[in-house]
Amino acid sequence: MTEDTIIRYLLNETTNEENINTQHWMEESDENRKTVEQLYFVLEANKRLRIMNSVDTDRALDTFKKNRKIKEQKNKNQRILQTFQRIAAVLLLPMICLSSYLYFSHSKVAPYIEMVEMKTNAGMVSSFSLPDGSKVWLNSNSSLRYPSTFDARSREVEIDGQAYFEVVKNSKQPFIVKALDNNLKVEVLGTTFDVQAYKKDGIVETTLVTGSVQLDIAGRRTKTVILPSEKAVYSLHTNQLHITTVDTDREIDWMYNRLVFKETPMAEVLAHLARFYNIEFEVKNRIINTYTFTGTFEDKPLYQVLDYMKISSNINYKITYPKDEKGTKSIIVLSK
Repeated sequence: MTEDTIIRYLLNETTNEENINTQHWMEESDENRKTVEQLYFVLEANKRLRIMNSVDTDRALDTFKKNRKIKEQKNKNQRILQTFQRIAAVLLLPMICLSSYLYFSHSKVAPYIEMVEMKTNAGMVSSFSLPDGSKVWLNSNSSLRYPSTFDARSREVEIDGQAYFEVVKNSKQPFIVKALDNNLKVEVLGTTFDVQAYKKDGIVETTLVTGSVQLDIAGRRTKTVILPSEKAVYSLHTNQLHITTVDTDREIDWMYNRLVFKETPMAEVLAHLARFYNIEFEVKNRIINTYTFTGTFEDKPLYQVLDYMKISSNINYKITYPKDEKGTKSIIVLSK
């Protein structure tokens, strides 16, 4: 990490990507964090000196000479002023260091803790590690927000989309995934699980692979525990929760850029395809929504998926492209 990047980070002049890289670099070691703190102290000292230099020292000196009746030559006064500024700077830096140390040591808010947001584009799966070492795979068109440093009491993240988590176990620091503006929380200690929670859908799907998790739904007094190979589906619109047994391998196929459908309702198929390829569907015939679809696609372009759908389900399609900058997504028109 370059000194220039760190300085721009402290001055809030870095890009979002540079912020994330700098924060991750600070978390790698205590030495990196101390380097940032030292540069912070130097910047603060420099700021104080600029303030001092902005004062009209000549006028202040004239007033001082009149009050004390000091008559010295101008060049000697200038040397005194310069000496005074150097001494002030030397005395000021330890004071800044001490106050900053006390702040970092005793403040309830940890220094440099900012929210980091990871996003994925259409057709992209991203994997990364959280501050505690837990691993995350983020599905297409999804985002995950988390603090650059977790609180000592809990590890909380916010999701909009789909992610698979491998959580580092820590009984003193529960791991919490918040979804749908805190209407549902998935609480774990150390486990592997999948969460799908797109805000616009108003539905949270939680599939447990190993360990155990409990669901904390806003407005309910008790929490719901699910077991391995179970999938919990909660609807914000109906406030209903359904739990079923599933094949967990199929639930996390997306991690390997695979789209797997097995007699899946067509509405669900189109929703998955729309997110994965960043497109929109327009269904001309309502009967299409009553169909189910079966197929497995791995790293396939959209047209191959549509061609297979046309052959297997006798559905015609037409691709329309945006005519101006306002339209950002292609529209697939389906008809019989």
